[in-house]
Amino acid sequence: MCDLGLLSFRMLRKISFLIMLCLGLSACADNHRSFDNLIGVRAEDVTMKFEEKLQLCSDEYSVDPRELTYLKSYQLSENEHGWRECAHDALTDYMIPFTMAPERYEQFIMTDLRMTDRIKKRINSREDRKRELRRQLIEIREVEDRQIRERREKSQALQQDPEAYAEEINDIQLYEKNMQYIHNAVRSFLAS
Repeated sequence: MCDLGLLSFRMLRKISFLIMLCLGLSACADNHRSFDNLIGVRAEDVTMKFEEKLQLCSDEYSVDPRELTYLKSYQLSENEHGWRECAHDALTDYMIPFTMAPERYEQFIMTDLRMTDRIKKRINSREDRKRELRRQLIEIREVEDRQIRERREKSQALQQDPEAYAEEINDIQLYEKNMQYIHNAVRSFLAS
């Protein structure tokens, strides 16, 4: 026979655990990351790894996106799809973990895949893909710039402590520099 008090207690614990799990997952999916987790990352190092991976992709698939200008509007090079998937992996592995808007970069990748398939089906042109990816990069930059502005505003409260304030401003400037490196690297998708 089962004790209803014990069953209710166990059920309550399970429900509480599920609620806490859901709250934790929703906090993780909050569309932005903590600024503090990104400080200290050297974007030059991350970008170098990303560019090395892109070169490996180019070598593996014999595709250099800067050299695809000869293609017609609705044409893909023979190995372009493979190159782009490889480049997406590089973006996911080396760049997205160090951004403030990872979900936006993931949307960027999904858009690139969708638009590339649509080029193959002659629904969208290469220029359509480039225009849409450029638009998304601008949106990403706006999100990250807004987060930096908010961080600068919050840092004003630290002015009473000059050392803490100087460290905060240094962190913000480092993050801005890192984001510039990342944006420049991601532009390789716009080359073709």
